[in-house]
Amino acid sequence: MITENAADVEGGVAHSAGAAVAFTGLAIAAIVMTVRCARRRATLPAVLSAVAALVLLVPMSPDHLSIQIAVNGLITFTWTTVLALALRRVA
Repeated sequence: MITENAADVEGGVAHSAGAAVAFTGLAIAAIVMTVRCARRRATLPAVLSAVAALVLLVPMSPDHLSIQIAVNGLITFTWTTVLALALRRVA
């Protein structure tokens, strides 16, 4: 029989809650960038930011959770890196 330590359970809940807040914040940032790029008529960055936001806002399915986490991580790091490089070129 496997027993769980209460501290481990609390740490897991805190980790999950933190991840939910972080990914929601990234989705909001992607939406903001979508609007910003659309107003500047920068079509490709607007579309890519919108796709990133949509992927980040897709509800997690318990059946495919590990795949969704990997895809979200890949899209998040890619979007953040491209955004940082684009803002660096402007500055």
